[in-house]
Formats: sequence, structure tokens, C-alpha cells
Amino acid sequence: MKQSVFTFLFCLLASLACAQTVVRGVVRQADGPQAGAPLGGATISSPQASQTATTDSAGHFELRGRTAITTLTANHLGHLPQTVRVSGREPLTIGLAADAATTLGEAVVTSKYYRQYTTKTISSALRLQTPLLELSQAIQAVTPEVIFDQGSFNVTEGVSRNVSGVTRLEISNNLGPYLLMRGGQIASLRNGVDLTPIYRGPVPDDAAIIDRVEFVKGPSSFMNNIGDPAGSFNTVTKQPTAAPHYGLSAMLGSYDFYRLAADLGGRLTRSGKLHYRLNAMAMSTNSFVAGDFNKRLLVAPVLKYQFSERTSLAAEYTLQAFKYGLYSPIVMTP
Repeated sequence: MKQSVFTFLFCLLASLACAQTVVRGVVRQADGPQAGAPLGGATISSPQASQTATTDSAGHFELRGRTAITTLTANHLGHLPQTVRVSGREPLTIGLAADAATTLGEAVVTSKYYRQYTTKTISSALRLQTPLLELSQAIQAVTPEVIFDQGSFNVTEGVSRNVSGVTRLEISNNLGPYLLMRGGQIASLRNGVDLTPIYRGPVPDDAAIIDRVEFVKGPSSFMNNIGDPAGSFNTVTKQPTAAPHYGLSAMLGSYDFYRLAADLGGRLTRSGKLHYRLNAMAMSTNSFVAGDFNKRLLVAPVLKYQFSERTSLAAEYTLQAFKYGLYSPIVMTP
């Protein structure tokens, strides 16, 4: 009788010793070109555990249970969940197969009423030819369609509102492109030329001469070694084209706001090698603040000579005249 009781207690203690309340293991990719690679960020759960575990960058995990863990389930985004039974061997190796149903192809929406508000490429001033979606750098471009449809008339007032993480400094009647991003004031470029050294300037480019604005978030040293660690924005001005272009726009608004802009362009010679672009704008507005007003005049001619399909020379001049009244003093440069 004593021998039977002793044998029973021995088997009970042995079973308790074999029961695992702590399970360790590794999760790996089960198929595909990266089969065998560790999966970091996978979630490990068990009915016998009150909390879940997450794999590290090497795919390792450690799960602690309230009682002996008999089964556990591994989940990872884009993979099929896997439930395994815990045996006496440790560590466990769990393989997760990719879930083809979670991989979606590119969807393209087209319509005859659809306007192209996005762009896949950037200007040559940033010295990159890679599509925006394939770049590791965060770059966001505001297209001319967005600027026109929103009725924006400068970078500070309207264009910057289309870019996430960008704030503007409310000062001096929008007479300077004081844009902030990622903890600092970002550098101002025009056609790839750094204008940051100009004190209290430059004057923000009017929408009448803007073709697009490209915001680079973070350092841009790998592109052009220009800018601030917080970021930069590059204003691309309108350039001549061979096709004739004639446009006239007018805007009216509250506080005696009046704005008239003209955009002309085309060829100057029969050979088609010399092109021109002329933008002109006049604006006048008051403000909800008594005594605050702003009057602007802009004339911007551009000449471009096309030597070949890949070589051209352009000369442009921008004249902006201001007359304004405001309460805070400011030092301006041309």
C-alpha cells in the first residue's frame, strides 16, 4: 500500500514538473522567398495565459501562463494564424504562411469628371527621378489643380494647409513664408535655389507664378545638400510651353477683396525654339482689423530657348510691389 501511494505521488510530481507555465519559442516565415526569416511583431496568445506576448526583431517570444500552457496561437499581419500544441520540447518553432487574401493590388479610379490632384513625380530641381510612392523620403507635392480649385493666392496663406505637419507663423500680413515643421522653420527654395539666407524673406511667391510646391519632410542632404534638418519646400514657377496658353481669372471676397490675374504663354518664333510666359496680377484687400490693408502688384515674364529636346535655357524676372498697413514692424528685402 505504501509503495502504491509513493508511486502515485511520484507520478503526480513528475506531471507537474513537466507542465509548462512558461513557453519560449521563435516565429518564422513558412513560405515565399523569405522562408525561414524571423517575424518580428507577431502576437502570441493562449487560453491559459492572461496576457499576450510579442516577438522581438529576431522572432523570439516568451509567454507566461496562469496554469500549464497546453496550446498557443500565433498571429501576424498578412499571415494565416497558427495554433500549436505545446509539448515538452523547448523552444518551439512556429511557421506562419502568408495570407494571399490580405495582399491587395493597386486600384485605379478613373472618370471623365475626375481632376488629377495628385502627382507621381517631382521636379528636376530635387534631382530625383524615382516615383514618389517608391521614395524612402517623405515628399508631398501640391499640384496646380489644387492651388487653382482652392483659390489660394500664396504659399503661406493657402498652399501649406494641404500638407500634414506644416504650420505657419501668423505675422506681418503674410509677407514672409514662415513655415514650421518637425520643430523648426523649414528652408525656402525656388526652382531648387536656396533662398533661406535672405533675412526676413523672401517674399512669399504669389500663386500667379506657382506651378507646384514640393515639401520635403526631414533632412534632404541625399538629394541636394540644401535645407534644414526639419525640412524644406521648393516652389516651382510656371515655365513657357510650346502650346499657346491664355488665361484670365478674377476673385472677389469680403473686406473689399479684389484680385485679377492673367497668364499668357506660347511660341515667339516660327521655328518653335523661343517660348515665352507672362504672368501678371493685381490685388487689393482690407482686413477685419481696422487700418490693416494689403495691395499687391506682380509682373513675371519668362523667356525660354529650346536648343534640343533635352537642353534649354530660361531667363525669368519677377517684380512684386507691396503697399500694406500693419501693427508689427518688419524688415523686408526685395
